[in-house]
Amino acid sequence: MNSLFKRLKKEHDIYAKERGVIITTSREILMLSKKAIFSIHRNNPKDAAKNLADAEQLLTKLQKNVSQDECLQYEGSYLAALEEYVEAKTLFEYLRTGHIPIISHVSIPYDAYLSGLADVTGELLRQMVLQTTTGKTDNLKRYYKTAQEITAALLEFDLTGKLRQKFDETKRNLKSMEQILYDVSLR
Repeated sequence: MNSLFKRLKKEHDIYAKERGVIITTSREILMLSKKAIFSIHRNNPKDAAKNLADAEQLLTKLQKNVSQDECLQYEGSYLAALEEYVEAKTLFEYLRTGHIPIISHVSIPYDAYLSGLADVTGELLRQMVLQTTTGKTDNLKRYYKTAQEITAALLEFDLTGKLRQKFDETKRNLKSMEQILYDVSLR
């Protein structure tokens, strides 16, 4: 019996150590992704690109740790970092190219990916507000159309829990976007 507990203790200690690394690194990825979004909204693509590159480098390293234990793939801080990264990377590439990118260089579970995409609608709403206040209204309809497409795509899923809340938020974002478009049309 004693050898069983020694083996289990050893497995537990390895898991706890890896989990600590994942939590710490995930926090860094999350903050870099948030900084990228903030830089995007301040119209500073150079800083945004740097933050995203740093986040991607950490993500690549972290995915090696996560793949060692299936349980670690569902660590909350890791999933939150992936979600924020998807949001930041998608917003950055969309504003740069006009297209929603497919992120394939890192493995992202579908729920974190969908959640990040849903959050992009809020960032597009923020872009609409920022651009409207500066008188730049050329892209407003395009942002609205993209948010509509994301929301319509999410309709195809049977979303529950947190994802359902994210979907409901996309609908609220669309309503706010419609109000902005209406207000701009009155000017």
